[in-house]
Amino acid sequence: MISLNGNARLIPVIIVLLLLLGSIVVLPGREAAEVSITVFRPNGGQEWVAGSTERVQWSISSTGGYVRVSLSTDGGSTYELLRVLENHPSHGFGWFDWTIPPNINSTGCRIKVEWVDDLIRPYNILDTDESDANFTILRGVSLTITDIPDLVSYARYYYCKWDLYDPYDMVAGLIIDWRTDDGSGWTSWHSLSTYYDWYDPNMGYLWWTPPYIQSGSGQIRIRAMSEGNASTLDEDQSDIFSIVSPGTTLLQPDGGVTLVAGTTYTIKWRTSEDPEKTIMGINIRYSTNGGSTWYTIASSIPNSFEYDWTVPSISTSNLIVNVSSQWGEWYYLAGDQSSAPNTIITDPNIPTVTLLDPNPPVDGGVVMGSGEIYPVRYSVTGASNIDSIQISYSINNGSTYTPITTVTSGFGSTYLWTVPSVDSWGGRIRLVMSSSSHPDKVVSSVHSFYIYDTIEFNRPPVAICGPDIEANEGETIYLDGTGSYDPDGDFIQYSWTQVSPTHPVVDLYNTNYATPFFTVELTHYPVTFVFELEVSDGIDHSDAPILYNVDRMAVTVSPSPPELLTFGPEYAWIGVPITITGNNLMGAEVLMGSEVVTTVPTSPVAGNPDPDHSYTFTLYSDLPSGTYSMGVRNMMGGDSSSAEMEIFPVPEWQYDNGIGFHNNHTHTLSYPWNPWGEGRYKDVFGDQVYLTAWICIGLPYWTPWGGWGCLGYEIEEPFAPDPLAAIYYGAVFHHIARSGECFGMSSTALKYFHGDVSMSHFHQSGASEWRDLERSGEMKRYIQEHQGAQMSAEILNAYLDTLLNGLIPSSSITGMGPLIDTVKHYIDTGEMGILTMIADGGAHAVVPYAYEDTGDKVRFYVYDSNRDAFSDPEDAISMALGADPWNAHPPYVEIERSGIYWEWSFDWPDGSVWSSAVGMGFVPYHVVSGRRTMPLSIEGIFNLLAGSAESVIEDEGGNEIGVAEDGSLIWGMDGAAPLPIFEGAGYKPQSFFLPTGNYTTHVRGTDNGHYNWSSINNGSSAYSIDDAEIKDDSNDTLAITYENGNPYLGKLTFSTGDDVKHYNASISHEYEHGVRMFRVIGAELNDDGEHGSGSHSISTTEDYRGIVFENRGGGPT
Repeated sequence: MISLNGNARLIPVIIVLLLLLGSIVVLPGREAAEVSITVFRPNGGQEWVAGSTERVQWSISSTGGYVRVSLSTDGGSTYELLRVLENHPSHGFGWFDWTIPPNINSTGCRIKVEWVDDLIRPYNILDTDESDANFTILRGVSLTITDIPDLVSYARYYYCKWDLYDPYDMVAGLIIDWRTDDGSGWTSWHSLSTYYDWYDPNMGYLWWTPPYIQSGSGQIRIRAMSEGNASTLDEDQSDIFSIVSPGTTLLQPDGGVTLVAGTTYTIKWRTSEDPEKTIMGINIRYSTNGGSTWYTIASSIPNSFEYDWTVPSISTSNLIVNVSSQWGEWYYLAGDQSSAPNTIITDPNIPTVTLLDPNPPVDGGVVMGSGEIYPVRYSVTGASNIDSIQISYSINNGSTYTPITTVTSGFGSTYLWTVPSVDSWGGRIRLVMSSSSHPDKVVSSVHSFYIYDTIEFNRPPVAICGPDIEANEGETIYLDGTGSYDPDGDFIQYSWTQVSPTHPVVDLYNTNYATPFFTVELTHYPVTFVFELEVSDGIDHSDAPILYNVDRMAVTVSPSPPELLTFGPEYAWIGVPITITGNNLMGAEVLMGSEVVTTVPTSPVAGNPDPDHSYTFTLYSDLPSGTYSMGVRNMMGGDSSSAEMEIFPVPEWQYDNGIGFHNNHTHTLSYPWNPWGEGRYKDVFGDQVYLTAWICIGLPYWTPWGGWGCLGYEIEEPFAPDPLAAIYYGAVFHHIARSGECFGMSSTALKYFHGDVSMSHFHQSGASEWRDLERSGEMKRYIQEHQGAQMSAEILNAYLDTLLNGLIPSSSITGMGPLIDTVKHYIDTGEMGILTMIADGGAHAVVPYAYEDTGDKVRFYVYDSNRDAFSDPEDAISMALGADPWNAHPPYVEIERSGIYWEWSFDWPDGSVWSSAVGMGFVPYHVVSGRRTMPLSIEGIFNLLAGSAESVIEDEGGNEIGVAEDGSLIWGMDGAAPLPIFEGAGYKPQSFFLPTGNYTTHVRGTDNGHYNWSSINNGSSAYSIDDAEIKDDSNDTLAITYENGNPYLGKLTFSTGDDVKHYNASISHEYEHGVRMFRVIGAELNDDGEHGSGSHSISTTEDYRGIVFENRGGGPT
């Protein structure tokens, strides 16, 4: 307490008051000190993004009071408060970090700050400021649900789609939830699924299914969330959609029913509205222990509203039956079960009673009018043991009963009851069965029926379908709803729909009549169609249970078995299209042999507009090669062909390595007579086709058996054609490609396969694949060179080795057996080679690349230069589809292992079949691609003929080889074989290889012209007839003998049956370093009976230096 007595005490008091007053002055507004607040950021021109966090900042003159921050989005016309903060500036600035709401999108934004002295009104505004100009807030996130169905059903998945605008990647995830209303009010928003509690914002859609609500509504909400689930950037709610899910009601047995073991009882049910076709089947079970254990009666059966059940052989008084609708194979929808226990008895003589009607499965399921005659229906067992059945009714849900009648005999199934005049929602019927030998039994309505007296009512009509039907496809099938009725006599309207399956859907005609009809074409399995009949009297009955206005019936349609009419082509391999024709093919399996290779589609597809009658498929099944019957089948039966299709391996080797142009021919292959020139003969053999100048720098010497030799230095230089080479050229080489170049093309294909030649070698820039090369330029020359190479000693030796071995009886180790093993070996190793054939039809060369050995037959698949289409996959398939049978499959040579001599066969492109027990040879690739020397070094005799003639050669034992007058080949001489000129059809061998010996050649004219003949022995000597005249009926004989086998001491005897013949003759001896030649020019041979007997002989002297010519016919020479 302060005392005021005395001046001494006054001054301190004044000082204290002044100090107090000084402390009060510091508050703003209490005196005239300057105060200010100014918006610093955003102050105009900025661009911010909704949903982002930005700093709002201002400058302020001092501390104290509060700062109110407001936002305008209309250029400052109106403001909305954002935040109120205590004023504690730092270095003269205040601020806060503002997370901009996601729904702002404006170019007229401004910030206003107000400095006030109190937190709540009334307060004084000390100062205020706003942004000097507008700034922009861009929409950062926009979420809109764009697609949601109007109606959904449990167990179906539905598509929900939304658009999310998030240009600044602000949305970290979505939260998707929903709410539902089953009629009792909306639930709170709750999780759709844990999967959708944090959902990828980039998806844009989801698939979802509603909960089981038989009837209700639903709504989906989607929220776009920031990182860490910190804030909702935007959200949207879908339109409200309806949820309708099917319900199931068991009609019977619903309780109080007695069933007899072993009998058939019809279980009945109804399903409620199923707009989304959710129900895929019905599952029925039963229990005998109150539902603790269930036993399956039927599963996945059609929803036909009834099922005939064979009652099991058990005894129970606690039978419960459960019916549930089924979605998928294992998922069950709503179900219903017996409202009360039922009974199964094993002895049908036990007295029981069952109330059938009125016994509705739900309250109000049956409605009666007072005064109506209503049939009370019941069934009994053991009627002989029943004394009486008392029938009573209740109008108070069974609290009390009023007797109707007592039945003491007959125990018929129906009693006609006059319904009493009363209004009741609790009507029930009770039956009391009395028996002197068994316990009494009491049954009653499980649910109440309604009786209307004074209340106006109208009952819905009752739909009754006819019995289920079994029919065949193509028949006209009638449904039957004529048993339907209306209890009140109202006019009935019919409506039929197909309930199942979803495919196929039939065209049902007269759906608004009692008896609609349809026909259907099916595929390979029976289909049970379920049809629903709904009847209406045009009155709304939604205020009462409606169970009987719908009924269903099942129609099981069996397809007709497929019928196979034709198929083609006759030959095929993987990649070849096959076409079958017939009837009822859709859905049928297609079989080749016992293997299913495809299934005909059940509807038209690209390339097959009518698969029920014609279907084309590409063979992809890797069937083993062989012949197969074609068949079709479905569940109802099948059909098969008596004809067969042959399946071949894919000719891949020919696809990859075959030459793409056809085997061509060249009339003459050239011999460059000038050693410095070019020609095919020289291409093949080089300088071997010329004589060489021999110079000995040293001491020359000569021997009869070796000719000239040199002790010293030798020089050799070609200077003129070699006489024996010239003979060989004239007789063989010059026309070796006259009918074709198959050996040359086969060699070229092998060389490409082995990589010994490439496309670049032939300089054809327009070719992209091997098969694209043309027969021109270097390619043509290359093929002709290799065509001529077949006459080299190396190839001839390989050919003759396998050919001559094949002339003896065949077995696994003799005859053709070793040749088969050789060819298989070279295929297995990948080297391969050229297989040669000589038959009456000609001589040909092919490349075997694969084989099949079935024991009795061996088939070699070959590259055939005459079938160039098989060098291209598309062309090969075209051949299979459209060519003659002998050209419609990959070419092959087949050898049949039967008899003493095995026989080979080959289909020629013109349809003829080449076949023989002899005449086949093989040359491995290493020989084909190896060195080439003139064949004159082969030990033996070359009997060469060229021109308008054919020959048969006879040895000293009378054995023959040659061409018979009928054109067939004669193979009667051991060790002898035709010299092959593998060029194609029409070739008849004129030249032969013979073992060393003495022979007579019978020459037969084939035309008016000339011929040349030579016998070359071991490459040492040649006895020749040149330019001999001949006619088509001429017969000449040339016999040559060699004294002691000496090739230089041969004697040629030439005779003719012609009156006169002009010719030239020559003898050539060839030594290691020299050639001696003798010639007879312009000889005339007569056999006219006047001038001579038609015989000349030609030989050399014993010292080989002179020629001896004998005119044995006496005529001029």
